[in-house]
Amino acid sequence: MSLLDVVISQTVAGISIAGILVFAAVGLSLIFGMTRIVNFAHGVLFMLGGLFTSALVATFPDFPGIVWLATFLFAPLGVVTIGLGIHQIVNTIRDRPDETFILHSLLITFSISLILIELSEIVFGAKVRLVSAPYPLDGSINLVGFQFSSFDVFIIMLTLLIIGGLWYLIEKTKYGMAIRASLFNPEMTSALGNNIKFLRVSIFALGSYLAGLGGSLYAISIIISPGTAESIILDSFIVTVIV
Repeated sequence: MSLLDVVISQTVAGISIAGILVFAAVGLSLIFGMTRIVNFAHGVLFMLGGLFTSALVATFPDFPGIVWLATFLFAPLGVVTIGLGIHQIVNTIRDRPDETFILHSLLITFSISLILIELSEIVFGAKVRLVSAPYPLDGSINLVGFQFSSFDVFIIMLTLLIIGGLWYLIEKTKYGMAIRASLFNPEMTSALGNNIKFLRVSIFALGSYLAGLGGSLYAISIIISPGTAESIILDSFIVTVIV
């Protein structure tokens, strides 16, 4: 393999990792932008997506298809359930002034993240886990004369698809219009017949799902452990601020 092959393949691998971080960063940005909650537990939701995927695959080793189900359905939905619990806890202080609410939501979610990290170490253990990529993405693919990891290419394509879908959802649908309106004028949005509580809960659920999906892909592409939560939340904040 030539130096050019190595450079290009590593570049694609780096882009795929960035794509996974986009899932976490976009979910974090959606939650803060639409609900004003600084969700410091977002990294834990990401981590749990990977741990759930690893646990499900280990439980059903004779069923290779469980990797796909865990990655796109079971694990992220389990993360959504936990995310909605976090939202319910934070929402108890919703009636406070905006600046106070933002600060207190940060403190609350930070505390929750510490608790969930410790619980995950008790339940799943502190060891590092890696999930094998499912067939047919466990090999390589030849594109324009270069060999790339099939899973890396898949992640890049999936990232572009989801980002495009989110843009359309927020910018081109009535639901997205209601979400954006509720951020600036919740009273008027509610007067027009929109359920503000449902809009905020649904956005928090969507952001949690993206975090869980990102964690599942991270467990397959790299590794996952309870310690992943701390590094991911920092990376997510950095990506969110830069973007």
